[in-house]
Amino acid sequence: MAPGTSRVSVEPPKPQGTPSPPFIATAPALEALALLDRGLGARAPFVVVTGEPGVGKSTLVREALRRWGARVHARRLSPGEATAETLFATLLGRLGGTTNSQANGPAIAQRLVEAIAHAASAGKVVMVVMEDAHVAAPELLLQLANVAEMAHRKPCAFEVMLVGTPELAARLAEPALSSLTDKLAAPVKLSQLTQHDTRHYLLQRSGATGASASGMFSRKACRDIHGATFGVPRAIEALADESARRAAKAGATTISPEHVRSATQALRARRSNASASASMPRPERVIAAPTENAAAQEQASAATTKLANAAPPKPVNGRSGGTNGTPRGTETAKREAPAPGAAGPAQAAGTPAPSRPADGASAILR
Repeated sequence: MAPGTSRVSVEPPKPQGTPSPPFIATAPALEALALLDRGLGARAPFVVVTGEPGVGKSTLVREALRRWGARVHARRLSPGEATAETLFATLLGRLGGTTNSQANGPAIAQRLVEAIAHAASAGKVVMVVMEDAHVAAPELLLQLANVAEMAHRKPCAFEVMLVGTPELAARLAEPALSSLTDKLAAPVKLSQLTQHDTRHYLLQRSGATGASASGMFSRKACRDIHGATFGVPRAIEALADESARRAAKAGATTISPEHVRSATQALRARRSNASASASMPRPERVIAAPTENAAAQEQASAATTKLANAAPPKPVNGRSGGTNGTPRGTETAKREAPAPGAAGPAQAAGTPAPSRPADGASAILR
Protein backbone atom coordinates (compact mmCIF):
# COMPACT_ATOMS: atom_id res chain seq x y z
CA MET A 1 0.00 0.00 0.00
CA ALA A 2 1.40 3.36 -0.97
CA PRO A 3 2.31 5.78 1.83
CA GLY A 4 -0.41 8.24 2.68
CA THR A 5 -3.24 6.11 1.26
CA SER A 6 -6.02 4.62 3.32
CA ARG A 7 -8.43 2.01 2.10
CA VAL A 8 -10.49 2.00 5.28
CA SER A 9 -11.44 5.62 4.78
CA VAL A 10 -14.03 4.57 2.21
CA GLU A 11 -14.68 1.03 3.44
CA PRO A 12 -17.28 1.09 6.23
CA PRO A 13 -17.26 -1.87 8.61
CA LYS A 14 -19.94 -4.43 7.92
CA PRO A 15 -22.78 -3.83 10.45
CA GLN A 16 -24.32 -6.80 12.19
CA GLY A 17 -27.28 -8.16 10.25
CA THR A 18 -26.33 -6.39 7.02
CA PRO A 19 -26.97 -8.68 4.02
CA SER A 20 -23.91 -9.69 2.05
CA PRO A 21 -23.51 -8.21 -1.44
CA PRO A 22 -24.68 -10.37 -4.36
CA PHE A 23 -22.28 -12.83 -5.89
CA ILE A 24 -20.59 -11.36 -8.98
CA ALA A 25 -19.06 -13.90 -11.35
CA THR A 26 -15.64 -12.32 -11.82
CA ALA A 27 -12.79 -14.50 -13.03
CA PRO A 28 -11.21 -14.85 -9.53
CA ALA A 29 -14.59 -15.74 -7.99
CA LEU A 30 -15.27 -18.43 -10.61
CA GLU A 31 -11.80 -19.87 -10.08
CA ALA A 32 -12.39 -20.03 -6.31
CA LEU A 33 -15.74 -21.76 -6.86
CA ALA A 34 -14.04 -24.37 -9.03
CA LEU A 35 -11.51 -25.05 -6.26
CA LEU A 36 -14.28 -25.45 -3.70
CA ASP A 37 -16.11 -27.91 -5.94
CA ARG A 38 -13.09 -30.03 -6.79
CA GLY A 39 -13.18 -33.40 -5.01
CA LEU A 40 -16.29 -32.60 -2.98
CA GLY A 41 -16.96 -35.50 -0.59
CA ALA A 42 -13.84 -37.44 -1.60
CA ARG A 43 -11.03 -35.08 -0.55
CA ALA A 44 -9.38 -34.36 2.78
CA PRO A 45 -12.09 -33.33 5.26
CA PHE A 46 -10.92 -29.77 6.07
CA VAL A 47 -11.47 -27.06 3.43
CA VAL A 48 -9.91 -23.70 4.31
CA VAL A 49 -11.06 -20.39 2.78
CA THR A 50 -8.99 -17.33 3.73
CA GLY A 51 -8.85 -13.66 2.80
CA GLU A 52 -8.73 -10.17 4.24
CA PRO A 53 -11.98 -8.67 5.62
CA GLY A 54 -14.32 -7.54 2.87
CA VAL A 55 -12.91 -9.60 -0.02
CA GLY A 56 -16.06 -11.73 -0.31
CA LYS A 57 -15.42 -14.93 1.67
CA SER A 58 -18.98 -15.18 3.02
CA THR A 59 -20.43 -14.35 -0.38
CA LEU A 60 -18.33 -17.05 -2.02
CA VAL A 61 -19.33 -19.70 0.54
CA ARG A 62 -23.00 -18.77 0.23
CA GLU A 63 -22.81 -19.10 -3.56
CA ALA A 64 -21.03 -22.45 -3.33
CA LEU A 65 -23.72 -23.82 -0.99
CA ARG A 66 -26.42 -22.53 -3.35
CA ARG A 67 -24.84 -24.26 -6.32
CA TRP A 68 -24.31 -27.52 -4.47
CA GLY A 69 -27.96 -27.56 -3.44
CA ALA A 70 -29.16 -31.00 -2.33
CA ARG A 71 -25.70 -32.52 -2.76
CA VAL A 72 -24.60 -31.01 0.56
CA HIS A 73 -26.24 -31.14 3.98
CA ALA A 74 -24.67 -28.01 5.51
CA ARG A 75 -24.89 -26.75 9.07
CA ARG A 76 -23.25 -23.55 10.36
CA LEU A 77 -21.32 -23.35 13.60
CA SER A 78 -19.62 -20.24 15.00
CA PRO A 79 -16.52 -20.54 17.22
CA GLY A 80 -18.41 -19.26 20.26
CA GLU A 81 -21.30 -21.72 20.03
CA ALA A 82 -19.40 -24.77 21.26
CA THR A 83 -16.33 -25.87 23.14
CA ALA A 84 -14.33 -29.05 22.81
CA GLU A 85 -16.43 -30.54 25.63
CA THR A 86 -19.83 -29.58 24.15
CA LEU A 87 -19.11 -29.99 20.43
CA PHE A 88 -20.56 -33.51 20.07
CA ALA A 89 -23.84 -32.52 21.71
CA THR A 90 -24.03 -29.25 19.75
CA LEU A 91 -23.50 -30.95 16.38
CA LEU A 92 -25.96 -33.67 17.30
CA GLY A 93 -28.59 -31.01 17.93
CA ARG A 94 -27.80 -29.25 14.62
CA LEU A 95 -28.34 -32.55 12.79
CA GLY A 96 -31.73 -33.11 14.37
CA GLY A 97 -30.70 -35.48 17.16
CA THR A 98 -31.35 -35.20 20.87
CA THR A 99 -29.18 -36.02 23.86
CA ASN A 100 -30.14 -37.70 27.09
CA SER A 101 -29.09 -35.69 30.12
CA GLN A 102 -27.69 -38.91 31.60
CA ALA A 103 -25.73 -39.89 28.48
CA ASN A 104 -21.96 -40.00 28.79
CA GLY A 105 -19.35 -38.91 26.26
CA PRO A 106 -19.03 -42.18 24.30
CA ALA A 107 -22.81 -42.51 24.02
CA ILE A 108 -23.16 -38.96 22.64
CA ALA A 109 -20.31 -39.59 20.19
CA GLN A 110 -22.03 -42.75 18.94
CA ARG A 111 -25.33 -40.94 18.45
CA LEU A 112 -23.51 -38.14 16.59
CA VAL A 113 -21.95 -40.62 14.16
CA GLU A 114 -25.37 -42.17 13.55
CA ALA A 115 -26.85 -38.72 12.89
CA ILE A 116 -24.07 -37.91 10.41
CA ALA A 117 -24.63 -41.23 8.63
CA HIS A 118 -28.36 -40.57 8.41
CA ALA A 119 -27.82 -37.03 7.01
CA ALA A 120 -25.29 -38.38 4.50
CA SER A 121 -27.73 -40.89 3.06
CA ALA A 122 -28.35 -40.87 -0.68
CA GLY A 123 -24.78 -39.74 -1.35
CA LYS A 124 -24.97 -36.36 0.39
CA VAL A 125 -21.98 -34.65 1.96
CA VAL A 126 -22.44 -33.48 5.54
CA MET A 127 -20.60 -30.18 5.95
CA VAL A 128 -19.97 -27.99 8.99
CA VAL A 129 -19.30 -24.37 7.97
CA MET A 130 -17.43 -22.25 10.52
CA GLU A 131 -16.87 -18.57 9.75
CA ASP A 132 -14.39 -16.48 11.78
CA ALA A 133 -12.50 -19.73 12.32
CA HIS A 134 -9.30 -17.76 12.96
CA VAL A 135 -10.59 -17.08 16.50
CA ALA A 136 -11.59 -20.69 17.24
CA ALA A 137 -9.82 -22.41 20.12
CA PRO A 138 -7.26 -25.05 19.09
CA GLU A 139 -9.07 -27.62 21.21
CA LEU A 140 -12.29 -27.01 19.26
CA LEU A 141 -10.54 -27.48 15.92
CA LEU A 142 -8.93 -30.70 17.14
CA GLN A 143 -12.30 -31.98 18.29
CA LEU A 144 -13.73 -31.26 14.84
CA ALA A 145 -10.90 -33.39 13.45
CA ASN A 146 -12.02 -36.19 15.79
CA VAL A 147 -15.55 -35.92 14.41
CA ALA A 148 -14.19 -36.14 10.87
CA GLU A 149 -12.19 -39.23 11.81
CA MET A 150 -15.22 -40.93 13.35
CA ALA A 151 -17.31 -40.15 10.27
CA HIS A 152 -14.56 -41.51 8.00
CA ARG A 153 -14.56 -44.84 9.87
CA LYS A 154 -18.34 -45.21 9.46
CA PRO A 155 -17.79 -44.48 6.49
CA CYS A 156 -19.73 -41.40 5.35
CA ALA A 157 -18.86 -38.13 3.61
CA PHE A 158 -18.15 -35.41 6.17
CA GLU A 159 -16.32 -32.11 5.66
CA VAL A 160 -15.50 -29.01 7.68
CA MET A 161 -15.20 -25.67 5.89
CA LEU A 162 -13.13 -23.17 7.88
CA VAL A 163 -13.50 -19.55 6.78
CA GLY A 164 -11.34 -16.77 8.19
CA THR A 165 -8.64 -14.16 7.76
CA PRO A 166 -5.07 -15.08 6.68
CA GLU A 167 -4.34 -15.57 10.38
CA LEU A 168 -6.25 -18.85 10.11
CA ALA A 169 -3.67 -20.37 7.76
CA ALA A 170 -0.89 -19.30 10.13
CA ARG A 171 -2.66 -20.87 13.10
CA LEU A 172 -3.18 -24.17 11.30
CA ALA A 173 0.60 -24.33 10.80
CA GLU A 174 1.28 -24.09 14.54
CA PRO A 175 2.68 -27.16 16.34
CA ALA A 176 -0.46 -27.44 18.49
CA LEU A 177 -2.51 -28.16 15.35
CA SER A 178 0.06 -30.26 13.50
CA SER A 179 -2.29 -33.27 13.56
CA LEU A 180 -4.57 -31.42 11.11
CA THR A 181 -1.91 -31.17 8.41
CA ASP A 182 -2.87 -34.37 6.61
CA LYS A 183 -6.56 -33.49 6.86
CA LEU A 184 -6.35 -30.21 4.89
CA ALA A 185 -7.62 -30.05 1.31
CA ALA A 186 -6.29 -27.53 -1.23
CA PRO A 187 -6.71 -24.06 0.31
CA VAL A 188 -8.83 -21.33 -1.29
CA LYS A 189 -7.30 -17.85 -0.95
CA LEU A 190 -9.22 -14.72 -1.92
CA SER A 191 -7.52 -11.41 -2.64
CA GLN A 192 -8.44 -7.94 -3.86
CA LEU A 193 -9.69 -7.47 -7.41
CA THR A 194 -7.49 -6.04 -10.13
CA GLN A 195 -8.57 -2.92 -12.00
CA HIS A 196 -9.84 -5.09 -14.86
CA ASP A 197 -11.81 -7.35 -12.50
CA THR A 198 -13.19 -4.31 -10.68
CA ARG A 199 -14.61 -2.96 -13.94
CA HIS A 200 -16.07 -6.41 -14.71
CA TYR A 201 -17.59 -6.43 -11.22
CA LEU A 202 -19.16 -2.99 -11.64
CA LEU A 203 -20.64 -3.79 -15.05
CA GLN A 204 -22.46 -6.81 -13.60
CA ARG A 205 -23.62 -5.62 -10.19
CA SER A 206 -27.08 -4.31 -9.37
CA GLY A 207 -27.46 -0.74 -8.19
CA ALA A 208 -28.94 0.38 -4.93
CA THR A 209 -32.39 0.63 -6.56
CA GLY A 210 -32.18 -2.93 -7.91
CA ALA A 211 -31.87 -1.94 -11.57
CA SER A 212 -29.09 -3.41 -13.67
CA ALA A 213 -25.96 -1.29 -13.54
CA SER A 214 -24.53 -2.63 -16.82
CA GLY A 215 -23.12 0.26 -18.83
CA MET A 216 -23.80 2.87 -16.14
CA PHE A 217 -20.21 3.26 -14.90
CA SER A 218 -17.79 4.96 -17.23
CA ARG A 219 -14.37 3.43 -17.72
CA LYS A 220 -12.72 6.27 -15.78
CA ALA A 221 -15.24 5.91 -12.97
CA CYS A 222 -14.37 2.20 -12.70
CA ARG A 223 -10.69 3.12 -12.56
CA ASP A 224 -11.26 5.66 -9.80
CA ILE A 225 -13.42 3.24 -7.78
CA HIS A 226 -10.65 0.65 -7.93
CA GLY A 227 -8.07 3.23 -6.87
CA ALA A 228 -10.15 4.33 -3.89
CA THR A 229 -11.13 0.84 -2.70
CA PHE A 230 -8.01 -1.17 -3.64
CA GLY A 231 -10.32 -3.75 -5.20
CA VAL A 232 -12.06 -4.86 -1.99
CA PRO A 233 -15.60 -5.92 -2.98
CA ARG A 234 -17.28 -4.66 0.19
CA ALA A 235 -15.72 -1.22 -0.33
CA ILE A 236 -16.56 -1.34 -4.03
CA GLU A 237 -20.21 -1.95 -3.15
CA ALA A 238 -20.34 0.96 -0.72
CA LEU A 239 -18.65 3.42 -3.08
CA ALA A 240 -20.60 2.26 -6.14
CA ASP A 241 -23.93 2.65 -4.34
CA GLU A 242 -23.07 6.15 -3.11
CA SER A 243 -21.81 7.18 -6.57
CA ALA A 244 -24.98 5.86 -8.21
CA ARG A 245 -27.18 7.79 -5.78
CA ARG A 246 -25.34 11.02 -6.49
CA ALA A 247 -25.56 10.46 -10.25
CA ALA A 248 -29.30 9.76 -10.00
CA LYS A 249 -29.80 12.89 -7.90
CA ALA A 250 -28.05 14.93 -10.57
CA GLY A 251 -30.15 13.33 -13.31
CA ALA A 252 -27.11 11.72 -14.97
CA THR A 253 -27.43 8.40 -16.81
CA THR A 254 -23.72 7.61 -16.56
CA ILE A 255 -21.68 7.60 -13.37
CA SER A 256 -18.65 9.82 -13.94
CA PRO A 257 -15.37 10.34 -12.02
CA GLU A 258 -16.92 13.50 -10.50
CA HIS A 259 -19.67 11.41 -8.89
CA VAL A 260 -17.08 8.94 -7.60
CA ARG A 261 -14.93 11.71 -6.07
CA SER A 262 -17.95 13.29 -4.40
CA ALA A 263 -19.05 9.90 -3.04
CA THR A 264 -15.53 9.13 -1.79
CA GLN A 265 -15.38 12.39 0.17
CA ALA A 266 -18.82 11.76 1.66
CA LEU A 267 -17.94 8.23 2.81
CA ARG A 268 -14.66 9.41 4.32
CA ALA A 269 -16.45 12.18 6.19
CA ARG A 270 -19.01 9.73 7.55
CA ARG A 271 -16.31 7.36 8.71
CA SER A 272 -14.37 10.18 10.38
CA ASN A 273 -17.50 11.33 12.22
CA ALA A 274 -18.29 7.77 13.29
CA SER A 275 -14.73 7.31 14.59
CA ALA A 276 -14.87 10.60 16.49
CA SER A 277 -18.19 9.63 18.11
CA ALA A 278 -16.85 6.22 19.10
CA SER A 279 -13.76 7.76 20.73
CA MET A 280 -15.65 10.28 22.91
CA PRO A 281 -15.22 9.51 26.65
CA ARG A 282 -18.13 8.40 28.76
CA PRO A 283 -19.35 11.36 30.90
CA GLU A 284 -19.58 9.36 34.10
CA ARG A 285 -15.93 8.37 33.88
CA VAL A 286 -14.79 11.95 33.29
CA ILE A 287 -16.73 13.11 36.34
CA ALA A 288 -15.64 10.26 38.58
CA ALA A 289 -11.91 10.64 38.03
CA PRO A 290 -11.28 13.86 40.04
CA THR A 291 -13.14 12.49 43.13
CA GLU A 292 -10.64 9.71 43.67
CA ASN A 293 -9.60 9.34 47.34
CA ALA A 294 -12.09 12.04 48.34
CA ALA A 295 -12.34 10.74 51.91
CA ALA A 296 -8.58 10.87 52.38
CA GLN A 297 -8.43 14.41 51.02
CA GLU A 298 -11.21 15.52 53.38
CA GLN A 299 -9.41 14.11 56.44
CA ALA A 300 -6.12 15.70 55.42
CA SER A 301 -7.84 19.05 54.90
CA ALA A 302 -9.48 18.86 58.35
CA ALA A 303 -6.14 18.12 60.06
CA THR A 304 -4.47 21.03 58.28
CA THR A 305 -7.30 23.43 59.26
CA LYS A 306 -7.08 22.34 62.90
CA LEU A 307 -3.35 22.99 62.97
CA ALA A 308 -3.70 26.40 61.38
CA ASN A 309 -6.43 27.51 63.82
CA ALA A 310 -4.53 26.46 66.95
CA ALA A 311 -4.20 29.33 69.52
CA PRO A 312 -0.67 30.85 69.66
CA PRO A 313 1.21 30.55 73.04
CA LYS A 314 1.53 33.52 75.36
CA PRO A 315 4.91 35.30 75.20
CA VAL A 316 7.33 34.90 78.14
CA ASN A 317 9.88 37.68 78.80
CA GLY A 318 9.25 39.17 75.44
CA ARG A 319 9.81 35.88 73.73
CA SER A 320 7.48 33.19 72.64
CA GLY A 321 8.56 30.82 75.45
CA GLY A 322 10.00 28.12 73.20
CA THR A 323 13.14 26.19 74.13
CA ASN A 324 16.44 28.00 73.40
CA GLY A 325 14.59 31.01 72.14
CA THR A 326 12.80 29.06 69.39
CA PRO A 327 9.25 30.30 68.85
CA ARG A 328 6.83 27.83 70.38
CA GLY A 329 4.63 27.90 67.31
CA THR A 330 7.60 26.66 65.30
CA GLU A 331 8.17 23.79 67.74
CA THR A 332 4.49 22.86 67.56
CA ALA A 333 4.56 22.86 63.78
CA LYS A 334 7.67 20.68 63.79
CA ARG A 335 6.06 18.20 66.19
CA GLU A 336 2.86 18.08 64.11
CA ALA A 337 4.58 17.80 60.71
CA PRO A 338 5.41 14.18 59.75
CA ALA A 339 8.99 13.21 59.12
CA PRO A 340 9.99 12.28 55.59
CA GLY A 341 8.58 8.84 54.77
CA ALA A 342 6.36 8.84 57.91
CA ALA A 343 2.57 8.57 57.86
CA GLY A 344 0.63 11.80 57.75
CA PRO A 345 -2.56 12.69 59.67
CA ALA A 346 -4.79 10.94 57.18
CA GLN A 347 -2.63 7.83 57.21
CA ALA A 348 -2.58 7.65 60.99
CA ALA A 349 -6.24 6.70 60.96
CA GLY A 350 -5.56 3.85 58.52
CA THR A 351 -6.67 5.86 55.47
CA PRO A 352 -4.57 5.87 52.25
CA ALA A 353 -2.63 9.02 51.56
CA PRO A 354 -4.46 11.45 49.25
CA SER A 355 -3.45 11.09 45.62
CA ARG A 356 -2.48 13.95 43.42
CA PRO A 357 -5.59 15.33 41.70
CA ALA A 358 -5.71 14.21 38.08
CA ASP A 359 -5.67 16.89 35.48
CA GLY A 360 -8.38 17.09 32.83
CA ALA A 361 -6.50 15.06 30.20
CA SER A 362 -5.68 12.26 32.62
CA ALA A 363 -9.24 12.10 33.86
CA ILE A 364 -10.56 11.69 30.36
CA LEU A 365 -8.02 9.07 29.34
CA ARG A 366 -8.59 6.87 32.37
